[in-house]
This record gives sequence, structure tokens and C-alpha cells, in this order.
Amino acid sequence: MFCPRCGSQIPDNSNFCPRCAASLTGQSPAQTPVQPPVNFGQPVWNAPVAPAPQARPLKWFKFLIYFALWAGAVGNLITAIAFLTGAPYTMYGSSAEEIYSALPALRVIDILYALVLLGLSVYAFYVRSRLAHFKANGPTTLYWLRGLLGGASAGYSLLVMIAAETVNFSGVISSVASTVIILLLERTYFQKRANMFVN
Repeated sequence: MFCPRCGSQIPDNSNFCPRCAASLTGQSPAQTPVQPPVNFGQPVWNAPVAPAPQARPLKWFKFLIYFALWAGAVGNLITAIAFLTGAPYTMYGSSAEEIYSALPALRVIDILYALVLLGLSVYAFYVRSRLAHFKANGPTTLYWLRGLLGGASAGYSLLVMIAAETVNFSGVISSVASTVIILLLERTYFQKRANMFVN
């Protein structure tokens, strides 16, 4: 019998190869033996063995699927409910009706933003499922989630600025900048682990 990994000749009842330590459990002697490599008279045990690839750490991946995506979805759900009820304006000592009577377009903007956040909450659960099952499109769905969340936040800030007839791009710039940074970091992270997402 020959080792399927390094081609060394080994005893028929071996559980592992004494040369490269490859596990042979599940191998039956009745299987067609692997031909030893052509060695031109050199002993097979002198053949170099390639080291096993090192596994990359998955701490960020585990944080995403076990906490961050769940918390983000719940946070977006709570924010959506707050915008549907006008709750953010009570922090400034006003009622939502006072703000909406002064800026009627703001009610429509708040409702649209809340609906987008509700949709993205549902999409976050889908993203979590794709990543947790190592689906090939898992990282791509995460990139879309990040981009859509950043775009929704920047779009909301821009629409509020237009409705209030003010010029303050700090909200738009911070949303776009943070989204781009997170996207670049996560893309780099998942590109290094692309061989894991093949289902």
C-alpha cells in the first residue's frame, strides 16, 4: 500500500503514514494503490513534504455572526420605530407634531428612512445566514449591507439638510467616510479567507 499524500510505501494495516503523518483511516487495502513518484533510484523518504496551510483566525467573523449582525438588526429596528413615532424630536424638548408642522417634508423623510431601516434589519438576518453557512456570496451580501446602511444614513442627512434649507455636510461626510473604511477593512479580511466561502 502507498500513502496517498506522499507516495511512500507503508504497511497495509497502518492508520497513518510514518513518513508524512497523513491519516489513513477510512482507506481500505482493496483500493487501487497510488503509484509511487518516479524517484530515479532515490529513496522516497527523501522527498520534501509541503507544510499544511496555516488557518487564519476567525475572531472578527465570529463577532459578526454571533453578535454584530444581530445587534445591528435590532438597533435598526428600534431606530425605525423611533422615526415612525417621531421620538427623536422629544430629546430636544419639542413634540414631533411641532417639528412636522414647521417642516412638513420631514415627516415623509422620516417614514421613508424608517422603512429602509426595517428592510435592512431583515436583510441583516439574511446576511448572517449566508456568512454562518460559509456561502460563496456571504461576504458580498455583507458588503451590500454596509453600503446600503451607509447610503441610507448619508441620504437621510442630505434630505434633512434640503428640507431644513441648511448647509451642514458633516453627517453626510462622516457616514460616507465610515462606510468606506469599514468596507475596505472587511473586504481585506474576507479576501484573505476567500477559500472558506465556497458553498
